[in-house]
Amino acid sequence: VLIDKYYCTNQSSCMTLRATRVTGGAPAVNPCNSVVSLNCGVTASATLSGSGAWNPPGPWGTPGAEQVFSFTAPYTGTFPIVVTNAGYYVDLFFKVGTCSGSGWTFVDDIYSSTAFVGNFVQGQTYLILIDDENTATSNIGITISCPPPAGDPCNSITPIAACGSGASYSLAAGAGAWNPP
Repeated sequence: VLIDKYYCTNQSSCMTLRATRVTGGAPAVNPCNSVVSLNCGVTASATLSGSGAWNPPGPWGTPGAEQVFSFTAPYTGTFPIVVTNAGYYVDLFFKVGTCSGSGWTFVDDIYSSTAFVGNFVQGQTYLILIDDENTATSNIGITISCPPPAGDPCNSITPIAACGSGASYSLAAGAGAWNPP
């Protein structure tokens, strides 16, 4: 800021300069400063209220507050995820990598709840962003289930006694370890 007294070539004066922000309020909090770690089977919750810092690409704008969650997969497999919302619409995004305001992939628009499956790799950390579509209060919950991983079929080979003889085996319910072409 430069303040110059008009029509003086040699003048110095002391003065107080005050500035007032006329619109908005305090800047939005960076969601990366309060990432919540998720654990298998434990519901994490957050209250979103007020303006947010980000507006990631998706079908709707998200001017409201955000919450970032992180989950590190304990094994490679599928993980059922349930998100609940009490309020107005919130948008769900995923990302792998460093927490920042860019690089998010839109997953779903949630009014009250949604359920989906994440295909995760062991040891990889996944970031989950829930971003409010308005500045009113929304109360969210998120739960990631970690069903036991499918066993290796090579650990339970059923021998066939001889050519022409048969064998039987009952497959357990649930996901398999392999998906061959």
